[in-house]
Amino acid sequence: MRWFVEVRVYNKDSKKRYRADVLIEDYCAKIETKIDKEIKKAEKRFGDSFNKDEFISTNTRVISYQDKIKSIFFGD
Repeated sequence: MRWFVEVRVYNKDSKKRYRADVLIEDYCAKIETKIDKEIKKAEKRFGDSFNKDEFISTNTRVISYQDKIKSIFFGD
């Protein structure tokens, strides 16, 4: 027999319980939204000469956001 345990986080202020995995996924989605905003700003700034792959691999802010997501899922 296998048991499944679902980790929940209790918020004392709102008196609600949240699944931990959902909170993590939501947080990572917010970080990905920040990455998308950085890309859109750069596309607007550089126009036709914009190289998305190069920007993603070299922009320090985007790299730090990606590292934050990686550390959440895979540890430091």
